[in-house]
Amino acid sequence: MKNRFTIGEMEKLHHIPIKTLRYYDEIGLFKPIEVDSKSGYRYYAAEQFELLDLICYLKMVGVPLKEIQKQVQNRELSDFLTLFSSYKEANLQKIKQLQLMNERLTARIDELTEAQNIQNLGIPFTKKVEARRIIEVKNDIRSLYDLELSLRHVKKDFHHVSPIIIGKVGLTLSVEAAKLGKYFDYSSVFLLIEESEFIHMKENASRLLEEGTYASIYFREPKEQTTIYYDRLLDYVKTHEYETEGPLIVREIIDQFLSNRPQEHVTEIQVKVRKKD
Repeated sequence: MKNRFTIGEMEKLHHIPIKTLRYYDEIGLFKPIEVDSKSGYRYYAAEQFELLDLICYLKMVGVPLKEIQKQVQNRELSDFLTLFSSYKEANLQKIKQLQLMNERLTARIDELTEAQNIQNLGIPFTKKVEARRIIEVKNDIRSLYDLELSLRHVKKDFHHVSPIIIGKVGLTLSVEAAKLGKYFDYSSVFLLIEESEFIHMKENASRLLEEGTYASIYFREPKEQTTIYYDRLLDYVKTHEYETEGPLIVREIIDQFLSNRPQEHVTEIQVKVRKKD
């Protein structure tokens, strides 16, 4: 049949599944030019190809089918310009989100790689640390239940922050509690946040862990066997004539949810310090 194409031929020519073409027909978006009354076969014509190309283009840039249907029915240039402008902006926002996601992934990869390659485990040292922004919940944390409940409150109050993942969660422990041997009497839990998340918050909703010199120690042992590392870190601070400025900060960087090999787990304890006058 001259200038008539079956639905199967349309599938091959336009690389569109038959199921999709049938659906377009059902919703009135793209109907065949002719339907055989006896066989029910659908036939399309060459003059319909450009319309199908337009539908595919609009779908590719993210326009919903209902909006596409409205545009191909009205065919007003001003409407198309408005539509293209709005979806251009939407796509720019998606690109920004993907860039932010990529930055977060890069930072996480760098931290995990650094943790994986730590050589001097169990040996205290000092390092310069940049300022970090956190959301903090000040609570007595005595159990996993206390920890998880506090974290869920953070997510409830700040639902726009990125998902809670290992390495972004930390605990604080006062130096006084550690000196008394109360190693698990944590005074707060915090969540490290990105600067991109901070712009959506009220200014007093977060605070900074100040930049500066931090005494730090990494180790692999589970929580129950970590008390020696608190003592070792505080002895290092004393021996090297530092004084602490703020609480001890504890973060599990790699734990059982990232690796089932205990020999790969890494926890860090750090505390901001300065030289005694």
